[in-house]
Amino acid sequence: MKSAPESQALAILRILRCNNEPETILPIIQASRSSRHCSSTQEWLSLSTSRLGLECELISSNPVSFPPLQRFESNILKTVGNLATDDGEASQSSSVVGVSVASDSEANPFCPHSPPNSPISTFHLCDERLEDLNITFWTSVSIPNDLAARIISLYLETDHPLLGAFDPNLFIDGLVNYHLSHCSKLLVSALMYWGCQMYSASAPEVRGYLPRFCEEAEKRWSDEKATDSLPNLAGMQLLGLAYLGDGKDHCVLTYVTEANAMGTRMGLFGVKTEEVASKSREIIPELQIATSYAAWGTFNWIVLMALFYQQPGLAYPEYPPRFPIPGHSRHRSRGDSAKPVR
Repeated sequence: MKSAPESQALAILRILRCNNEPETILPIIQASRSSRHCSSTQEWLSLSTSRLGLECELISSNPVSFPPLQRFESNILKTVGNLATDDGEASQSSSVVGVSVASDSEANPFCPHSPPNSPISTFHLCDERLEDLNITFWTSVSIPNDLAARIISLYLETDHPLLGAFDPNLFIDGLVNYHLSHCSKLLVSALMYWGCQMYSASAPEVRGYLPRFCEEAEKRWSDEKATDSLPNLAGMQLLGLAYLGDGKDHCVLTYVTEANAMGTRMGLFGVKTEEVASKSREIIPELQIATSYAAWGTFNWIVLMALFYQQPGLAYPEYPPRFPIPGHSRHRSRGDSAKPVR
């Protein structure tokens, strides 16, 4: 530093303050003594110090909040710009990217994958049975079958694993084969009202269906709320969630109270152990899993809403469900195998 020009010495000093690794700075200092690299070194130092001026000040003033970063030696960063080039340039640079990644694979165990040049792949349904959906049987809202299938598939893949309001396999079977024991028009209308809200995040035009499915679900709820069934109980839960997502909070507590009353009448929760035992013997084997889904899904939703709103006088179950948790081994015999919706 004594033999170097004053400007170069100050530049070296600034870099020393930003980096506490002598082996990183030493080659720069040695290069500055060579007449061959003097001009290139001076250019590199001026560029580095101009970019690191603010960083150096922050690091020296606030070493805890702004610790000095170690220099990252990787050829991968040098090829990032090639990914944004035109198709012709991208095809030419693909081999270069491959060489760079391969040469740096030991330093970087997480090998990056170049994004494809083709557009986003088409939406895949979670269950191939949805390809046979005839939505006109369940709703009077005019919506294409393929769009309705994608909306239902999106719900089954994202929200259903968390909510678990019904058995997904029995639901799809009833949906495409018109079985009212596992599906109902109220359930479909409520699911579409809720699913369109999710799907509109990637397709804003779907929001145009919201008021129509909302109106239809409300009408069907007023017609079917006196009928205790597993599909109607699930539809009530999804309708309450759809209102919550659509900003109509004043309706949610009504459905929480109604769901609690229906689930208690059906013996799913809120009843003593001996009463549950007598009611469980009345359930046919093929509905045992669906009953567990309805019991635990509705119970969890009611408790969550009660904790969320904390309204005085809001009804909630006095006893939890006594049915096995969905997916528990007690649901399956030795010859049975799980058949989840993928």
